[in-house]
Amino acid sequence: MAVINYYPAFLNLKGRKALLLGGGEVALRKARVLVRSGAKLEGISRDFSPAFLRFAKSKRIRIRYGSKLPKSLKGVWLVVAATSDEALNERIYRKCVRENIFVNVVDDPKHCTFIVPSIVRRGALQIAISTGGASPFLAKMLRKKLEVQFGSSYGKLVQSLGREREKAKRLIKFGKERRNHLIKLVKNVWS
Repeated sequence: MAVINYYPAFLNLKGRKALLLGGGEVALRKARVLVRSGAKLEGISRDFSPAFLRFAKSKRIRIRYGSKLPKSLKGVWLVVAATSDEALNERIYRKCVRENIFVNVVDDPKHCTFIVPSIVRRGALQIAISTGGASPFLAKMLRKKLEVQFGSSYGKLVQSLGREREKAKRLIKFGKERRNHLIKLVKNVWS
């Protein structure tokens, strides 16, 4: 497996159109993350699991029965292929590459323009773990260790530090003083 030096990034999907191909358990996991990220999601599949259909209804996800991408991908920003049909996944990948649309074929890094890391979420705090697709299981094990190390209190801490940062931006005019104040606040957490 060739090593790819991925550019790590957190994408703002709020209001952006995303397509998800597949309607099973894996697709449902991907749908949950995409919806949580604010994507305007459309699901396409030959058939959808009852759990997927319930989730789609509760989150107002547009669904369409079929096994191919729409002819026009105008306005589509990101595509996730979570089907078990390798030939379909490859066609999806090729079309997205031609149209400069980010695409992820689940568990197939060679057919991805981005990969999805394993994530630890604690409110606004997100810790992403990636092995570049070499060992998803190792990423999962590291995530489990980090979940224990960084408990739910970190979400509250980040929220509090965010409020303090906004307050400091209003009250401390000089950038260096403001930066030193914020560093001191974080260091006090570890004291």
